[in-house]
Amino acid sequence: MFLFIISFLFISSALAQFKKSKGAKDDAALFFVNKRPVTGEEFKYVYRKNNPSNPENYTDAKMQEYFDLLIYFKLKVEEARQRGMDTTATFEKEFKTYHEELKKPFLAEADALEKLARETYERLKEEVKASHILISINGSLPQDTLAAYEKIEAIRKTIMEGDDFAAAARQNSDDPSAKHNGGGLGYFTALQMVFPFEDAAYKLKPGEISRPVRTRFGYHIIKVEDRRPARGEVEVSHILLRANPTAPEQVRNKAFDIFDQLKGGRNWDEVCNEFSDDQSTKSTGGKLRPFGVGAMASAPEFESVAFSLKEPGEISDPFQSQFGWHIIKLERKIPLLPYSELQASLKRKVGRDERLQI
Repeated sequence: MFLFIISFLFISSALAQFKKSKGAKDDAALFFVNKRPVTGEEFKYVYRKNNPSNPENYTDAKMQEYFDLLIYFKLKVEEARQRGMDTTATFEKEFKTYHEELKKPFLAEADALEKLARETYERLKEEVKASHILISINGSLPQDTLAAYEKIEAIRKTIMEGDDFAAAARQNSDDPSAKHNGGGLGYFTALQMVFPFEDAAYKLKPGEISRPVRTRFGYHIIKVEDRRPARGEVEVSHILLRANPTAPEQVRNKAFDIFDQLKGGRNWDEVCNEFSDDQSTKSTGGKLRPFGVGAMASAPEFESVAFSLKEPGEISDPFQSQFGWHIIKLERKIPLLPYSELQASLKRKVGRDERLQI
């Protein structure tokens, strides 16, 4: 008890010294209770936590009053320690209960994470084809959000009354690509769109149009055009002849000449190494990593042709994309793996995804 009294006498002017010393470090001790330091950082933390940021709460009198309360609190805690109250079975049980309750808002429950992973897996079994209209929120004020919402609601109303969705997207959408694709996104599956967008799209039937959907990009309205079973992934090899704007016909003729050589029996790897303009793959037979729907968004023709091939070893006709002319050879098709094999990776992905915020 004598130590507690000495500590009390020592700290009577500590707060005044702390406030006067502008260069004082937050980790400096304001006072000690039985040699246990109480720092400026701790005082600031508990004060701000328990007092709203109103000017009337930050007067000298208010802070001195709270400082005195902190002293008495620390003395009572130390007295409890001296009596061994923190080692009783009742205390430890109660403390553990509080500990678990405080953790809950910050940690995903195991069953919740499992539920989200399974929901994601079920969505991976299906591909959705959709279009959208985006209205960005220009500013951070409430009226900016309201203006964007009212604008997209008005656009949706005209579409529901008969206006063409693609035409409305070309005219109004803040997605730059809408000017040439009418808002079309092609097919996609789970984990390829931001979660609020994915969630809304997967809850629509073909032909339905969503209510406004808020994402970090702004407000969207979504029209689902088709749904189909997922096709998994595909692995292909390719030969690329890069586009040449000054001699487009020459590149086309070369592509068909290479195709004729392959059909005539020339070895694929040999032809690829001789002619392909993809320097990163030509020496390895043009082999690419497996990819799924939506992975070739910049070259949809490539994805379409790759998935159209049926049997390993089948070679496509030459076709053109924005990058040039391609010939593809199918290596293998990879169906969606069982949930048991994807469970761990899905939980990791879901754990980093917006959907965990639920």
